[in-house]
Amino acid sequence: MILLTLWAGINQVQAAAVHQSSQQYSHTSPFPINNTAIIGLTGLGHATEDRTIIVTMAGDGSFPGGSYGCGDNILGAGTYDIDLTVRNGQTNSFLVICSRKLLGGATAPTTITVTHTDAYDRVVLVDEFSGLLSAPAVDKTASATGSSTTPSSGATATTAQADELIVGALAVPSVDTNVVDDTNTLFTGSHKHFISTKMTANMQYGNASSTGTYTYAPTLSSGSQWSAGVVTFKAVAVATATTTIGDGTTPSNKTAPVNAINNAVNAFTLVTDSGSDTLTALTVTRTGSGADADVAASGAKLWRDDGVTANEWDSTDTQIGSGASFSSGTVTFSSLSESINTSATQYLITYDITNGATVGNTLLGAATAATVTHTLVNNDTTDATLTIGGCQVVITNPTGAGSLDDCITHANGNAGTTIEFNIPGPGNQSSGGDSWWRISMLTWLSGISGTNTVIDATTQTINQGNTNSLGPEIELHGSSAGAGVDGFGVNPGNNITIKGFIINGFGGAGISLWAGSGSNTVTGNYIGTNYAGTAAIANGSGIYINTSGNAIGGITATARNVIAGNSGPGIGVYADSNTIQGNYIGVNASAAAIIANAYGLDIQATGNTIGGTGAGAGNVISGNTFDGIYQPVAGTNAVQGNYIGTNAASASLPNSRHGINVLAGTINLGHAGETQSNIIGPNTGVGINLVGGAINLAGSVDVNDDVALSTGTLSMGSATLNVSGNWTRTTATVTAGTSLVSFDGSAQAISGSTTFYNLTKSVAAAGTLTFAANSTQTIITGGRVTLNGASGQLLTLNCSGCTPDVDHWNLNISGGAFKSIDYVDVSDADASGSGASHKPIAPVNYNDGGSTISWFGSAVITVMKLSAVISDSINGITNPKRIPSSIIEYTVVPSNSGTASPDANTVIVIDAVDAANVSFDTTTGVTFTDGATSSGLTINTVTYSNTPAPGPYVYSYTPGAGYDGNVTSIQITTTGTFNFGGSPDSSFTLRYRVRVD
Repeated sequence: MILLTLWAGINQVQAAAVHQSSQQYSHTSPFPINNTAIIGLTGLGHATEDRTIIVTMAGDGSFPGGSYGCGDNILGAGTYDIDLTVRNGQTNSFLVICSRKLLGGATAPTTITVTHTDAYDRVVLVDEFSGLLSAPAVDKTASATGSSTTPSSGATATTAQADELIVGALAVPSVDTNVVDDTNTLFTGSHKHFISTKMTANMQYGNASSTGTYTYAPTLSSGSQWSAGVVTFKAVAVATATTTIGDGTTPSNKTAPVNAINNAVNAFTLVTDSGSDTLTALTVTRTGSGADADVAASGAKLWRDDGVTANEWDSTDTQIGSGASFSSGTVTFSSLSESINTSATQYLITYDITNGATVGNTLLGAATAATVTHTLVNNDTTDATLTIGGCQVVITNPTGAGSLDDCITHANGNAGTTIEFNIPGPGNQSSGGDSWWRISMLTWLSGISGTNTVIDATTQTINQGNTNSLGPEIELHGSSAGAGVDGFGVNPGNNITIKGFIINGFGGAGISLWAGSGSNTVTGNYIGTNYAGTAAIANGSGIYINTSGNAIGGITATARNVIAGNSGPGIGVYADSNTIQGNYIGVNASAAAIIANAYGLDIQATGNTIGGTGAGAGNVISGNTFDGIYQPVAGTNAVQGNYIGTNAASASLPNSRHGINVLAGTINLGHAGETQSNIIGPNTGVGINLVGGAINLAGSVDVNDDVALSTGTLSMGSATLNVSGNWTRTTATVTAGTSLVSFDGSAQAISGSTTFYNLTKSVAAAGTLTFAANSTQTIITGGRVTLNGASGQLLTLNCSGCTPDVDHWNLNISGGAFKSIDYVDVSDADASGSGASHKPIAPVNYNDGGSTISWFGSAVITVMKLSAVISDSINGITNPKRIPSSIIEYTVVPSNSGTASPDANTVIVIDAVDAANVSFDTTTGVTFTDGATSSGLTINTVTYSNTPAPGPYVYSYTPGAGYDGNVTSIQITTTGTFNFGGSPDSSFTLRYRVRVD
């Protein structure tokens, strides 16, 4: 294998010799023809100053002996100097180092040519440096071979000058991915490469600032036949000077949490008066109330600003000074090699805040002195005050300084702590183009016992960018934490916020809110799913709530929790007065597919609100293995505006048992003021299953499913209940109130007897409503039954389980109820008997399907009017005559001799008065007397008109006292339904008197 590495200005060395660039190439046996490798280059030797190419070749020898050569396409093959060769036996590893200086401005080579006589695997490292002397730059060498785990080149002789580049290299004829670099701080740059099972190559370099002897000694994980060598190259000596940097104005101040990294506190510019210069060192003085210990070890860093965000650090800035520590208020960045010219360049100093920093301390950092080769001009700095507060998670380790556990411990002792995340990239997990950071717990995370603690994983996105386009960037994972271990445990913390996490793999709950805590907020999390919210990584349960006053989710998309894929309930609610809004429970992150929990919600408490009345408050509670909402114990809870068995786009995502399953307690379903009604179903079981306790309806509820009322109480109030499935009542109590139950499916059935206020089924296309044998549906006074098909599209009203002419179903339309029944096909119905006095139904357009009783009669109403002289002014009441001043009494008798009743409240009596000859007696007025066979009616209103005959009469006149000669007509309206049947016929009598003028 051949590996060519050209480092690109990231790992800078001392100004005397600067590593510039690298590329790489690899090949395994058989080697190319004539044992020659031609390696293409990009950008090599592009600078105007002189550059030196150093080629390091390593291989596993297969033949005894060998000859080697290095060159390029400009100077020719074999033109480079051979600086070192070492071979481990005849057939083991070998190592060759050669070099050549390229003059600045000369044509840059585009290929390197390496030749050799051996024909097996090879590794070649090619590195480009500036700042070396012209050939011969090589000063001292040393080499050795062996088979131990501690290779060493042996020591060189004492170098000839202070400024030298030290290059160490190692060849191992096997793969050792755990090879450890030489830890000598002299070496500031390295790279290594492995190929298949063939070869390990390791190379390190660094600058020596004084004369001495030098050794290269890395470490192997296992012994092998290695070859090691070290070569020193003479570098150009650099004289330095110190330039004082002034202090300028203050940019925006900030607050950084404990463990925060890369917080810029200083910005300054460097520019030369003419030509170019090199910055080799920089001294920073810390000011403010902070202490040296407030800045983490190696926590001060020097950056070149890319200009995107002036005076502030961002991830595209380039670090040029390694992290350093404060001592007595100062820190010095040394071994710099930063080119400065007449174009002003901005630089930044940042601080990493230590875990033990004192909250409230302030930090500033003034760049006070720069070490350069000449003199810089027009330099200035700007300081920002950095106040320490909160805590920042900067590692994925489950414990230790900078961990999540560490920050929780800090927050437990510091009320109001915000825990942020700023873990450096790249993420330790990736899939496709997305990456994220996984914190794998090995045991319990420290319990959250503080007050007003905010644990905000969305700050990782703010600080490191949106690396996971499908969900949060921080994953808390518990597959190795042990049985029954929770993800987050709040006990006894109060006002705790947990937001922006992926929480999965725990044997206990993803989040547990224990008794003793309260008023906590959980938003924006994926609980029980993978990084994308598309597949399950189960917790034992999603969220366990055993305390009051918590808010789970919210009305915005960013507040939404995706709680899915958990082995137990998505949310277990075992305490009072919690609000659960806007979540996806049992479905994926787009609410388009099922990721089932066992139950959606298991509610065993009171005063909880599931959903809400405002826009966005409803939850999607769908796709769960058992019930969407399960309430097995006493308690009163509100369920408002949710999608249960579906999503907002009406996609079918059924819960595998019931939508809402009430065994005890009370569910208040819907709300009169809600902007979105509960939409239930379709579910595999039924939409509403009442087997105990009570359900109180309000507002509007859509059940795209069945309703099953076994026991308990359904109170419908003034709600509208739309049902597209079947209706089954066993022994449950149904209180109709003034509600409307609308059956809006195609083929539906009603089993059991139920009392309704308004019962409606109207179809534009032929449909069916099937009633159970011997069941009676009662419409109470004031209500209405509407059963309508359309022309040519009849609504079939039939029976399930009826033996023809033996079993029937019945509509009991109470007195004072209304009916609208038309375009129906009726069979096995019975409208006879005492069930309702105003039956039969008598639709206008119908088909008699057979076995019906008294459905098709009609009302026959006749009116008889009589008059009698009551008294006159001469004879009194004895044989009175009709003469002026006599009193006449009129009697009006309506009766119903038909086989049906008119609709309730529709009987109106109008009688004209001969106002030209008589005056109406307003003292007596109009009286009502029911007949021997009750009419079922009472007077509702009596109104009068003074419009002259023949009308039309307007009944808005108010008569005067006594006898009023202006009354021309009387209108009497009634309340109730005119009965039929009986002997004599149902009737009532109206009486009023007039005086003859």
